[in-house]
Amino acid sequence: PLSADLLDSWPATIQAHLRARFPSAERVAEADLSFLPMPGARQRALQSLALAVARDPTLLQPAGSLQASLDKLLAIPGIGPWTAQYIALRELRETDAFPASDAGLLRSWAQINGQRPTPKALSERAEVWRPWRAYAVQQLWNLDAPKARQCGDRSVLNNDPMDFPQGQARGGVATRGRQRATPHERKERGNR
Repeated sequence: PLSADLLDSWPATIQAHLRARFPSAERVAEADLSFLPMPGARQRALQSLALAVARDPTLLQPAGSLQASLDKLLAIPGIGPWTAQYIALRELRETDAFPASDAGLLRSWAQINGQRPTPKALSERAEVWRPWRAYAVQQLWNLDAPKARQCGDRSVLNNDPMDFPQGQARGGVATRGRQRATPHERKERGNR
């Protein structure tokens, strides 16, 4: 039927459209990213990743094993274990990727177990879920979703609604001290 044909082609059409609009890895590697609302270290990591992809277009394709993929990603300046695992999970579709230091995973496991684990303890616990740990990640993130939504709720903010309170999660990373919200975050809050 026509509807099935449309639904089958829709994701590919959207993906092709996004790829056509998004700048190439070469352009990202050479661009001035100072306009992006992110720390300089993250900008440099993004450019390092873009440069690595420009040099090796197969970088964001599975490398034969999760560990081989992680090794390639971890060799890129600015890419740490969490980022490598996240890329393996989302882009490489590695079924065993497990970003054990992810704040959402740690919060979710604390909800289940009554005590917040260390990343090492969570990683050890996740060994029994191999080779399907990425599915456990999705389930744990789903469990954490209501908590994550609270982070953007005005009721958890201090006096200045444009600031995040100390230790509050922002972009999946716990903050140290008060930080100004990005322009995008201020706009989102204004739309509530």
